[in-house]
Amino acid sequence: MLELYRKIKKRAYALLNAGWFVSFILVLIFLNIPLSIFSLSGSLTPDDIIAIEFCDLLITIVFSIEYILRLWTADLSPYYKGSRLRFALRPEMIIDFLAIVPMVYINIKPLRALRFLRLFRILKLVEYSQPLKLMLKVIYQNMDSLVTTAFVMGFLLTINSFLIYYFEHDAQPEVFKNIYDAIWFTAMTFCQAGADISVVTQAGKFLKILTAFSGIMLFAVYSGIFSSGFMNARKAAKEKKENA
Repeated sequence: MLELYRKIKKRAYALLNAGWFVSFILVLIFLNIPLSIFSLSGSLTPDDIIAIEFCDLLITIVFSIEYILRLWTADLSPYYKGSRLRFALRPEMIIDFLAIVPMVYINIKPLRALRFLRLFRILKLVEYSQPLKLMLKVIYQNMDSLVTTAFVMGFLLTINSFLIYYFEHDAQPEVFKNIYDAIWFTAMTFCQAGADISVVTQAGKFLKILTAFSGIMLFAVYSGIFSSGFMNARKAAKEKKENA
């Protein structure tokens, strides 16, 4: 009996890693994109709602079975560390859990505003995409540099926002009514997106130029961090393959 149990578990684990099953899951993930968009449409008929909820139910059942099977066969995975709870807390398993949450609120009226949670299912692509896994690995390995750069970015945004407000509020109080308008202007300038308001004082124009250059330089720093991270990750993977 124990031998049969182990045999079934091994077959279930093989199923989860079979090419056709992975392709089937990917189809369901991509199906969620139009389904999520259509479900947020304001002109749904009762038949449309029934069809969406039926598709959502079927997808949730498949994802739930997959999640349960992955937990059951966790001890066969190379990522298993002696505890199913620890295995369930892996990023991929957390994403799998978030993928089955949306069905919980279908019949709970106060929670229907949370339908955007369907979009979490798209994150399951991380589990099946090597480039996405590589990107997450690069982010994790360079977290210190990314956080430091983000801190510098936040510091510059804050200082420039206060200075813009100080110089522009008196010159055009109807435009820069409060600090939030200054933050909006500074952030849009920083990202090179362009704001719907402008500065008129000489100090404000000078600060706008500094903000724009700061944004260019910091985004260049981010690009450099990611570029070097990807190169190092690919180099490490190549060396590991050659030594295998």
